[in-house]
Amino acid sequence: PSPDPDGYTYSLDGNPEASIGTNEVATIQGLNPGVHYLVLGDIANNCTLSGQLFRSIALTDGDTTEVAINVTCGEIPGSGPSILASVPLQNAPYGVAVSSSGIIYVAQIGSTTLARGSLATRSFTSSVEVGWTPPHVVFNPAGTTAYATLQTGQGLAVVDVATNSLTTTVPLASDGFNLIVAPDGQRVYATTADGTLYVVNAATNEVITTLSVGAAANGLAFSPDGNVLYVSSRDAGTVVAIDPLTNSITRTY
Repeated sequence: PSPDPDGYTYSLDGNPEASIGTNEVATIQGLNPGVHYLVLGDIANNCTLSGQLFRSIALTDGDTTEVAINVTCGEIPGSGPSILASVPLQNAPYGVAVSSSGIIYVAQIGSTTLARGSLATRSFTSSVEVGWTPPHVVFNPAGTTAYATLQTGQGLAVVDVATNSLTTTVPLASDGFNLIVAPDGQRVYATTADGTLYVVNAATNEVITTLSVGAAANGLAFSPDGNVLYVSSRDAGTVVAIDPLTNSITRTY
């Protein structure tokens, strides 16, 4: 992940060192037949050479011999991910979502609000009332609408991002748990404590159908091609695969 930036050095038969870059080839010509000695140097601390620094190479008259030297470089200490800012938030922040335009919503499960922030300023300057105990929040692909499940409020809150206001709330028969938006943005899927998956039309905010996916269904993920929705059930100990075209369970793991 962090290749040696200045490359390496090599010395043949004790001659002065020459430089070779990362992932480069050096050709040495006019050598006599026999055994020659190659030494590699200037290896960064985060890199490991495969084999020995000192190599013996046998050459025969008229032939070319290739010597492959493999070096593996890991992360430079301190160069990995780091915390850029830490912003205090009240009311038990739980779920979080970031839109393509850099708007942040944080579901505050200890309240009735979503905190609204900006990725650019790394600050939270406003909030929106959505209903009691919102655990999770997601954006549609366009970033124009945000959705939040309501645990105590037993609903799916729909928020207009432009105005930062609650548009409507879709009633759920049990405590709202988690949710996901389809890759094309046309459907919203919300799970509940009693194991019901709600399929909601994103254009009309109407429930299309419901499926029983196992109690305390709390994890949702689409396959990379968007053709399968997976939903996990904490209490049932299962994962179901759902065909979004037919809204049917095709397999239970």
